[in-house]
Amino acid sequence: MSELFFVGDSIRHGETIDGRVLLSGKLNTEERRGKIATRFGYAASADGNEIVFPTLESWRRLSDDLADNVVRYLQLRPGRDGLKIIEEYLSNTPIEQRHPDVTAFWAAVAREPPQDISALPEHQKHIDADYRPSLDASRQPEPTLSAGQAVFWRYSAPLFSSFLHFSLAAGFSSDRLVGVLQQTGYLTHHNRDACFRRLLETTQFILDAMLDMRPASSDGTFPGGQGWRSSVKVRLLHAQVRVKILSGLGKATTYDREADGIPINQEDLCATLGSFAIAPLWVCRKHGMSLTPAEELAYLAAWRHIGFYLGIDQDKLSRHFSSLNSAEKAFASMSFHLFTEPAASRSLETNSTYKILSAVSNRAPDYKPVEYNCEISRTQIGHELADTLGLPRGDWKCKLAARYDRFSMRIFIQFGRYWRPGWDAERVSLFRLVIQCIVAWQLGSRRTHFAMRDPSNYEKELTDTDGSEPTEVVLGAEAGRSIKSRFKWLVAEMAGVFVGIGLLGGFTCYRLYTFATL
Repeated sequence: MSELFFVGDSIRHGETIDGRVLLSGKLNTEERRGKIATRFGYAASADGNEIVFPTLESWRRLSDDLADNVVRYLQLRPGRDGLKIIEEYLSNTPIEQRHPDVTAFWAAVAREPPQDISALPEHQKHIDADYRPSLDASRQPEPTLSAGQAVFWRYSAPLFSSFLHFSLAAGFSSDRLVGVLQQTGYLTHHNRDACFRRLLETTQFILDAMLDMRPASSDGTFPGGQGWRSSVKVRLLHAQVRVKILSGLGKATTYDREADGIPINQEDLCATLGSFAIAPLWVCRKHGMSLTPAEELAYLAAWRHIGFYLGIDQDKLSRHFSSLNSAEKAFASMSFHLFTEPAASRSLETNSTYKILSAVSNRAPDYKPVEYNCEISRTQIGHELADTLGLPRGDWKCKLAARYDRFSMRIFIQFGRYWRPGWDAERVSLFRLVIQCIVAWQLGSRRTHFAMRDPSNYEKELTDTDGSEPTEVVLGAEAGRSIKSRFKWLVAEMAGVFVGIGLLGGFTCYRLYTFATL
């Protein structure tokens, strides 16, 4: 068995019990307390923040009724921008004639989150600056939305890697989640380009959420920041999927609601939030790029704030995502619950994890093979879970390349911590621009509306009639040359500092040696 990775404020010594046994619900809180739940190489001590499986099963029967009702009433169809349709409805319908389902949904999203969920400072609400990434480079930030967004961009390289190789590749391989994905063709489509495009759209949502989460005004005078708009659109997309599957119109023939609960239920939503808010922090810790406790708390606060607009129950956000320990224990509990034992045989053709990693492999600019991405995923999720998911091992070249890339990310982050703040600000700004350009370019210079698409159209490029619009990101040869020039100056300055330190150290040693031999 591999070495255990402890999550949250877990004790290291105590009775270890299989997570599915300890959280089965047969033991009460006091009987569980102090015992350590283990599964797939992860360990979490019971302290009252864990969630037992009967509770999680009840979450699988909970939907997002506000969003589901508005989707049914407006009869949203694939390719239609749900948020835009709601806005047009509100604009064209007198207040006294508006349907209560639409009114209730708009009242729930066109507002700031409640105080126990919001990541806005109470004394600074309604100030636009609080919705934008902070420029403060402090490693002891306040747990606010702007500070959490700034933390995201400061550690964006390892965080984006963990989103792909841990959150998406592993998270979407749960048997219960795969059932929903198969119904819609999302990330399970046979065409790797279609799967890759869906991954890019998820990346676009993350980019939007980490830039501008200003909610729309209730009277419609302000349309809302791009992050808020994308979050609400994703919420409506989830509702469309639920309504479609429960209506028997999914891609697959049947969906077992009795066994798996409502599609994209509250456990699925909370687990997805945890995969974005908690899993990346685990990866950073594993690879020696640990954030400070204040940075981790700010990052969690930002995602808790975003989760409110994604339709997660308020009591679950305030109870299980209020602190790092409670969030880590909750996410571990959900992960133990969602993943079953490995199947007797798992072919690569039907392996969801392998499909996702294959979709991003052998692409510009570095054309890394799928074995490389499998090796990266293994180092992030752990070999025990990787074996359960049936991930193949990479050869020595892939292992060496994975180690080199981890070292490169770590050296850039560490250098930025101790060198002049302007250098790190330029590094953060440049990477933000690079990832935005990559996503825009791969999506055909367009941005998605997060509208549900017909599976037969997944392989096609985004168009005006298929839920997308032209991107505002500037692309082209001139933009590429500017990025290369800025990156060269960053590397040159870092290399110059290292060379200078080396020369100074060598000269100092020489002087000490000559002095000692006098």
